[in-house]
Amino acid sequence: VHFNIVSDEYFKTVGMRIVRGRDFTRQDNASSPGVVIINDSLARRFFGGVDPVGHVITMGRNQARRGFEVIAVVSDAKYQRLQEPNRSIAYLPRDQMAASLGGRNLFAEVRSAAGFAAVAESLRREVRALDARVPMRIETVSDRIRQSVVRERVTTVLAAGLGLAALALAC
Repeated sequence: VHFNIVSDEYFKTVGMRIVRGRDFTRQDNASSPGVVIINDSLARRFFGGVDPVGHVITMGRNQARRGFEVIAVVSDAKYQRLQEPNRSIAYLPRDQMAASLGGRNLFAEVRSAAGFAAVAESLRREVRALDARVPMRIETVSDRIRQSVVRERVTTVLAAGLGLAALALAC
């Protein structure tokens, strides 16, 4: 199982559909009971045909073990490549997991009506103001998709080239 710590409205931002249940809210904070949203793959894997909303799952080890109520199920999504198999993912609210944040794997997902260049420059400026040492890579979803299918495009071009060569030899 993979874990992803997200803020409220994350699913709306990245275009993931909540299949059943509710999204995280600002009330899902450090002083409220633990909640989790799981994806379809995790729901099928651990709950089969049973609706997981309302069930409690436990996470953590030893003294850190704690229960989280499943408040929603979201559709599966791709993270690295379009061809990757669906992963079982549990999404936890940022405001309940502040102690777990940190390290090198922090991502910001941004949806904006403004142009990419303006948004990218604004993001760079804001992050640099917080900490100039933070490494940043800013890319669009279109860029990620294009990078994800490079291997398939190269294979297609090579196959087409070989097919044309075979056709030329046959004539």
